[in-house]
Amino acid sequence: MENIYAEDLESIRLIDTKTLRKALGCCHNTAVKIGTAAGARIQIGSMVRWRVSDINRYLDSLKIGGNEA
Repeated sequence: MENIYAEDLESIRLIDTKTLRKALGCCHNTAVKIGTAAGARIQIGSMVRWRVSDINRYLDSLKIGGNEA
């Protein structure tokens, strides 16, 4: 995938690490940390793929912003 759009990711179930990096806009190590924290890693033989629904659920659960008084 050259260009990654949110609409595209809704219809895709699994993505590779390169696509995950592009979708998140971060480096390889950070993408792997996020994917692993989300429990989205799937390994088939030597091939690693990431479950998009788990990544989205994890990102949605993160609290954005600081503590409110």
